[in-house]
Amino acid sequence: MNTIPADDNGGQASLNGANRLFVDRAKVIGRVAAYLAFAFALTIPACWIFHYPILRPDIPTLTPAHLIGAFFSSLLALSMFFLFRNQANWPVKIIWSIILICSGILIVEYATPGELPFAEQIRALDPVDNSDKIAPNGALCLFFASLAALFISSKRIRSWHIGQVMAVTPAIVASLAIIGHAYSIESLYDISDYSQMSVPGALNNFFLAAALLCVRPAEGIMRILVMDSPAGVMSRRLYAAAIIVPPALGFLALVSSATWKWYDISFGIVLFVVASILLFAIVVAVTSLRIERADHSRIRAEDDLRATGEQLRELSAHIQDVQEEERVRIAREVHDELGQSLTALKMDVALLRKQLPESDETDRRLGGMLDLVNGTIRSVQRISSELRPSVLDDLGLSAAIEWQAREFEKRSSIRCSLDLPKIDMETNPAQATAIFRIFQETLTNVARHASAREVDVQLRESWNTKFEKSIQLRVHDDGVGIEQANTNGHSNAHTAGLGLMGMRERAALAGGVLEIESAPGEGMTVIVTMPPG
Repeated sequence: MNTIPADDNGGQASLNGANRLFVDRAKVIGRVAAYLAFAFALTIPACWIFHYPILRPDIPTLTPAHLIGAFFSSLLALSMFFLFRNQANWPVKIIWSIILICSGILIVEYATPGELPFAEQIRALDPVDNSDKIAPNGALCLFFASLAALFISSKRIRSWHIGQVMAVTPAIVASLAIIGHAYSIESLYDISDYSQMSVPGALNNFFLAAALLCVRPAEGIMRILVMDSPAGVMSRRLYAAAIIVPPALGFLALVSSATWKWYDISFGIVLFVVASILLFAIVVAVTSLRIERADHSRIRAEDDLRATGEQLRELSAHIQDVQEEERVRIAREVHDELGQSLTALKMDVALLRKQLPESDETDRRLGGMLDLVNGTIRSVQRISSELRPSVLDDLGLSAAIEWQAREFEKRSSIRCSLDLPKIDMETNPAQATAIFRIFQETLTNVARHASAREVDVQLRESWNTKFEKSIQLRVHDDGVGIEQANTNGHSNAHTAGLGLMGMRERAALAGGVLEIESAPGEGMTVIVTMPPG
C-alpha cells in the first residue's frame, strides 16, 4: 500500500520536487476558499432572513430542499478545515457519506423518467413535485465534492489523486454556471425546467472545489503548480491567467456595453478578444523571462557542481597519491629499520645461546625467545607487504597479482585460477598500483560477501575503441552475485557498495574504466581496463 504519514505535505515537498513555500501558500489559498464557500452557502438562508436578494435577481421560494442544499454546502465548507488539519475522523466521514447518498439519490431521480419506489420517503429531495428543489447541477457538485473529500481524507497517495480528479467536476460545473450568469447564457446554469444554479450556489461550489484541490497540493494534479521549476512557474502564471482573465474581461465588456452603455455589444466583444490576446501575450512574455532566468541559474549551478566535482576528483587523486607514498615510506621503514633490528636481535640471541653453559632451562628460554623473534620478523614482513608489496615494484604487475592471489588462497581457502601471460605493454606506476589495489579490493569483497569457492583471474592485452593497445584485468567469482542495480554502489550491503564506488573512482583517476557484470546466483565479474601508460 502506497501511504505516507498524515502530516505529509511538508515533508514530501523535498521528496517530489514541490517547493515548501508554494505548498504553504496553496494551503492558505485553500483555507481562504473554504471560508468563501461557507460565506456564499450562508447567503441562501440570508436571503430569507433579511428578505434581500443577495447576488440574485429575486428571493427564491423557501423550500425544504433549499434549506437542505444550504445545510449540506455549509457542512462541506466547514469540514474542509478538518481536512487541512488532518483530523477528518469518522463523524466527519459519516457526514460526507450522508451528503453523498442524498445527492446521489437526487441525481438518480433526475436521470430516471419516473419516480423512484421510495419517493414518498425522500419527498424533501424529490425534484418532480417542485421545480424549486435542488438544481441537478447543484446535486452533481454536492455528489462529487463529498466523494472527493472521502478520497482525499484517505492515507493512500493514489486516493488523493482520485479525489483531486473528482474535485475538478464541481469546479467545471460551477465555472460554467458563473460564465452563464455573466454572459446571460441560460443553458450554462439552467437544466431543462428544473431549478437553476444561482450565483451564490455556483460560487460556493467553485470555492469548495478549490479548497479540496488545495488540501494536498504537493500531490496529484496540483503538484505542477507548487513545483519550483520552469514548468511550475509557467503553470502558475498561465493557469491563473486562463481561468481568471477571460471571465473577468468578458464580464467587464458585457457590463460596459449593456449596463453602462459605453459602446455596443459588437465593439465590446472585439475589445474583449483584443484585451485577452494582449494580456496573454504579456503573461507569456513575463513567464518566458522568468523561465530564461531559471535556466541561466540552473546552468550556473550545473557548472559550479561540475567544477566542484572536478576539484573533489583531483583532491581524491591527491589523497590516494599521498596515501600510496605514505604506505611506501612506512613499509620501507618497517622492513628496513624494524626488520634489521629484529635480525640483529635474533643473531644476538643465537650467539648468546652458544656462549652460555648448556642447560635445559637455558635452552628452553632462549629457544622461546628465538621463536618469538622469528614470529615477529614474519609479522613485520607481512605488514610491510600489505602496506606496499615489494614484488610490485621489483617484479611487476603480473608477479604482484600472482603473489596476492596465493596469499588470498592461504587466508580464505578459496582457490584462485590464474591466467597471467607475459604482457609486452608496460604500465606506469600509477596504473599498476591502481590495478593492484582494485584486485585487492575485489578479493576482499569476494571473501566477505560472495560465498564463492573459486576465483578466475585473467590479465590480458586488449584493444580499445581508438585501436590502442590496453591492459585488462578480469576477475570472476562463482559466488552469490548481486543485482545489477546495486553495482553502482547502491547496495544493501553498505560496505560492499562503498567498495565498488571506491574501485570505480580509483580506476577513473588512473585513466581507466571499471565494469561490473553480475546477476543473483551467477557470481560477479570485475573488469578493469587501462589505456596505454
